Amino acid sequence: MDVYLMLSSLVDVLMGNDSGQPIRDATLCLPSDPIDLIFLLGQKNSRNLELSSCQSAILLILYTSSLYDERLADDKLVLASLEQYILINSSDLQGGSTDPSTVMRLN
Repeated sequence: MDVYLMLSSLVDVLMGNDSGQPIRDATLCLPSDPIDLIFLLGQKNSRNLELSSCQSAILLILYTSSLYDERLADDKLVLASLEQYILINSSDLQGGSTDPSTVMRLN
């Protein structure tokens, strides 16, 4: 939990005020193992606010780490999980029920 709070503060510094808020919001439900983060990203999130919050935080973590050429897991595993996230949550992404900042990170 402390790691995510520190990471959210680092994201605030790197990307601007309160950019790390999605990580802080999901801190209690984020797993400690990076592979579990990748697994959660590939799950269908419709009508599950906790999972949706976790996925938003995970996307922010992946996005920020990619900007600084850091890797949480094997690139192929991350890309497969992102692809699965997009495929199974595409109706939510297209329908506007997903946070716009989450959609921006996918672009």
